[in-house]
Amino acid sequence: MLRQEGKDVLSEFAAAMAQANNNIKEVQVLGHTSQGNPDRPNNIRNDRMLSAQRSAEVIIYLQSQNAVAPEKLVGMSFGQFRPIAPFDTNEGRAKNRRVEILITKNDTVEKSLEEYYNQVYHNSENNAGN
Repeated sequence: MLRQEGKDVLSEFAAAMAQANNNIKEVQVLGHTSQGNPDRPNNIRNDRMLSAQRSAEVIIYLQSQNAVAPEKLVGMSFGQFRPIAPFDTNEGRAKNRRVEILITKNDTVEKSLEEYYNQVYHNSENNAGN
């Protein structure tokens, strides 16, 4: 379930997306988990189901807000396999438990998901001025 603070943020996001609906090709909602024990990978089924549920909850909420056409909403689950922080601290694990939203625009050349990740998480200091 989404917390109220998440619903509040998504409501504002949905309102902004609704204004750009005609220009949006696809909205990918990427669900992630964190490895609970840094020395042992998560249970595969639980890990994938939890990350899929995270993305599905966001998609359900966005669809209920009529933000964009439902066929534009796509859910993906990555489990623990695309961490943005180490698993060995509570803070790191909290950062890894997340949902990311990637919006592609009509008539644009799309980058691969890996290119987006590299740009956002690995080269952010190089892109600060861009």
